[in-house]
Formats: sequence, structure tokens, C-alpha cells
Amino acid sequence: MQAVIGWLALSAFAEPPRGEVVLGWAGNADHGYGFATVQKALVRGDDAHSSLVLRATVSQLYYTWTDHGLTHRVDSPGVAIGPAFGYSTTHLSVGAGIGFEARRDGLRVEGGDPDYTVEPDASLSGSVGLRPGSGTAIYSYATFSAVNQNLWARVGAIQQVVPLLARGTKASLWLGPEATVLGGRETHLYEVTGVAEVPVRKLHATFSVRGGVSMQREAGRTERQPTGGVGLYWYY
Repeated sequence: MQAVIGWLALSAFAEPPRGEVVLGWAGNADHGYGFATVQKALVRGDDAHSSLVLRATVSQLYYTWTDHGLTHRVDSPGVAIGPAFGYSTTHLSVGAGIGFEARRDGLRVEGGDPDYTVEPDASLSGSVGLRPGSGTAIYSYATFSAVNQNLWARVGAIQQVVPLLARGTKASLWLGPEATVLGGRETHLYEVTGVAEVPVRKLHATFSVRGGVSMQREAGRTERQPTGGVGLYWYY
């Protein structure tokens, strides 16, 4: 489950850098996904808009679901590596990547001892972003995990609000709504959140904060819980 390609809305519109580092976590006590990713440009196009990168990720995925009155808890650390391609212009950004990973799943039922399994996996990621104006971005991302049949997809829009009119400043504040769906064979989860991003050009970094509500069908009813997240993107 490599959600890295779409963690920060604004990073997709930057000129492809030589290297990038992305850190992030999102979720709550019942479900969440945290990761650290390093990616290095292998080939950069002569047009300065395209690049082929190699991406390496360590992550921690956890979630719960209820079946016949029993609560199941999965804790799943993993490592992944794979290539990705990106192309960006002033108004359009597209990307695609594949990942090969190994994940150590620990399943625990009703507080019992966890049952560990190690599974290889492969994932396919894609992204499309539009910037109709210099202060507006619309984006969508999706990642599908083959072995676990797990889908993560997000769509959102973000607007520069500070400063409201000036563009290309040293620092700025962007705000907007997001909708996310994730899940697999055991459970499905939906999230509606607000996102705030602060790009700081001098630091070559973007800081991200999310907050909202998650909705999950459990035992014939809809469970709603608060959800949040933080992220950091840095490039050189």
C-alpha cells in the first residue's frame, strides 16, 4: 500500500528534483498508515519536466474490523522498492509507479496472541493533477495492492489563502477538502478531511496537516471516528 505518490498535493507540480524524502502518518487508534520514503532520480528528461525515479519505503499499516462479534486487529510493517515515472508542467501533472514489497502481517483476535505471516506483494500507483490557476490545485491519486487486494484512492482540491493574491512567495498557506477511500477484502473505510499545506521555498519543503472524520461499516452499522494526519516533503 504505497500512498506516498499522493501524500502532498503541491509536491506533484514541482519541477522533478534529483531526490526526495517524504514522511507521513494518517489515521487514529483503530486504523492508520505511517511511512518514510526516499526516492532518487535515475533519469531526468531533457525537457526538465519528466523523470524516472527509484523509490524505497518503510511503512506501518494497522486496522481493525469486526466479524460475527469478534474484533480482528492487523499490524503490518513492511518494506518496498520500485520505479516510478512523473511528468509535470505548469498546469498538468501525471505519475505512475510500481512497487515490490514484503510485509509482516500480525493478526490478533479479541486480545489473543498474534498470528504472524510474511507475504510478498506488488502495487500499482497512479496520479493526475491539474492547476487551472497559479493559486489552485486539483488532484487525484490511487494505489492498488495486488496480493492483499487493497485499494487506496484520494481526490481533493486545494487553494492558496495566505497570501491571497501574491504568488511565488517564500512561504504560503494552502487549504482544501479531500475524500479518501481505502480497504480490501475484510473492511472498507471512507474519510472526509480538510488539509492544510505550508510550502517553504527556502527549505525546499512542504508541511502538511489533515483532520476530519472516517466512516466504516461494522456489524451492520456505520462507525464514525475522528481522523488526522501529518506529513513532510523535502527535495534537493
